[in-house]
Amino acid sequence: MAGKEAGCNAQVVVVGRSKVNCVVISRIIESMGLRAICEQPGTAASALARHVPKVVILDTSAADGDWNDMLSALSKADSNTTCGSPGVIALVTDKNSGPPARVVADIVVAKPVTQDRLQPAIESLMARHG
Repeated sequence: MAGKEAGCNAQVVVVGRSKVNCVVISRIIESMGLRAICEQPGTAASALARHVPKVVILDTSAADGDWNDMLSALSKADSNTTCGSPGVIALVTDKNSGPPARVVADIVVAKPVTQDRLQPAIESLMARHG
């Protein structure tokens, strides 16, 4: 799970507390030929600046307060780079309830995360975001 340093070529940042989910999601991403890095909600804002991803996947099972820095960084990403803001996928336990109110997602994917559910969402956002 390596990422490239600064530039528009870093591809996917996975943000969440669950190491198991991170491994599962990273394997799906890597099977698509993309690079993935995993970050905790508290350190993800700095990862966005370093890696400038095309897609950010938020495992929204963490407490809402943990997302403050990350959400702020996402809102600034569009104006701080030539790559534009990344596409955002929110992973939720119950698709009917959606992600926490403060999380603005392009696509919501219900858990459990499988390749059949996640891969089309990633492909869609990668096509939209370059």
